[in-house]
Amino acid sequence: MLHAPARQPALATVTPEARPQTRTVVLSAADKSAGTLGHYTDMRSAKVGYLRVTPFAALHE
Repeated sequence: MLHAPARQPALATVTPEARPQTRTVVLSAADKSAGTLGHYTDMRSAKVGYLRVTPFAALHE
């Protein structure tokens, strides 16, 4: 099954212990004028906890 890399980029966050964590996410929305991206996630996931502690992330397509 093929996928479009722009729809499934890698999201990198940092744990509270300053360790990098990267995972593939599925983009659900993109608003260029607002500079925002949306994706589906479980609010109980580790990435949400990491972003609450260190609210910075990087995307790579």
